[in-house]
Amino acid sequence: MNDALLRTFVAVPLPAPVRAALGDLSARMQSGGLRGRWVPPENIHLTLAFLGATEPAAVDRIKEAIAEATARRHPFDLTPAGLGVFPGRRRPRVLWVGLQGELEALAALTTAVGRALVPLGVAPSRRNAVGHLTLARARETFDPDPLDAVLQRHREFIGPSFHVDHIVLYRSELGAGPARYRPLVGATFGAAGVSATTGGEP
Repeated sequence: MNDALLRTFVAVPLPAPVRAALGDLSARMQSGGLRGRWVPPENIHLTLAFLGATEPAAVDRIKEAIAEATARRHPFDLTPAGLGVFPGRRRPRVLWVGLQGELEALAALTTAVGRALVPLGVAPSRRNAVGHLTLARARETFDPDPLDAVLQRHREFIGPSFHVDHIVLYRSELGAGPARYRPLVGATFGAAGVSATTGGEP
């Protein structure tokens, strides 16, 4: 990717108690012998749209787009619950925690963000459209025996509920070790505009 371009995505940030619970779950799965590329707890988030290589000049237009997508939204609640894999049990490559709660509101938010980004040349993606929180990825596929064991052992996992009332445009910085996610701008539900973001929950 051109060094001048930004690698960006739009996501719902997770509060610290949720990330801590997911980090504990990941640690228990790893202790059970499941190998993969585990997402650091601080990097776990709920992705709404992946933009990929982005011109810095486009960030202002993205700000306007996510403000449009959230202007008429009402806050809602979600709860991490259950486990799953993508694309399926025959070739499991992504391990994730599912979500319970106001899923219709989440679907409406995802759709609104996708539609708002279309004029910027971002095609809505239907891949892995189920709302989920990625815990780990396999280089090829997960070893079926430890995978089956952890899915069975933790199938009834339920994490802390969290309140969704804003979304964030993140920049992903790649390098040695895990990626670093830096918030660029946030958009609050019902707000008339966006706010510059210098911190927040990745």
